[in-house]
Amino acid sequence: MTGHRVRIRGLECDDDGLCMEMGAMPSGAGEAWWLMPLPLCPDCGGDLVWWEAGYVPGTRACGGEPIGGRVTNPLIDTRVVRPEDWATTLPPRIREEADALRRERNTCSDARVEEIDLELERLLRPWTTCHYQMDGGELTSGCGSLFSIQTGEGRVYLRRERFHE
Repeated sequence: MTGHRVRIRGLECDDDGLCMEMGAMPSGAGEAWWLMPLPLCPDCGGDLVWWEAGYVPGTRACGGEPIGGRVTNPLIDTRVVRPEDWATTLPPRIREEADALRRERNTCSDARVEEIDLELERLLRPWTTCHYQMDGGELTSGCGSLFSIQTGEGRVYLRRERFHE
């Protein structure tokens, strides 16, 4: 017995030990771990969103697919921060990466455009405004899994949110 439980697909159960490395801890000016793009939910592939209502501050919940569907072209989707606003909105490292992808998208083969759009969507997800299904203050569009972000030894990790028994 671990002394704590986790929520997987909406059910409280024993911790399965999930630990996904998200990358190196950002170190540039204006950079922080909470600006890193979140991965998709490892349980169902839905979007992870900040969800603190009634939970530990910093909890991420599976929000599922946003109302209106996923972003398919991040350069024209109105939910995503516009390229002309990148200079005032995005941290320098993210802006440089997004600019490089945008330049490559303008000159690449048609087969590569979809890959670049997926990379841009993932990179810009923290600056994207999406809406998810709620009912009575509860997030209902996702699978119900809860996660936390932890750091250690210069790395950032996604782990299941733990609740003490």
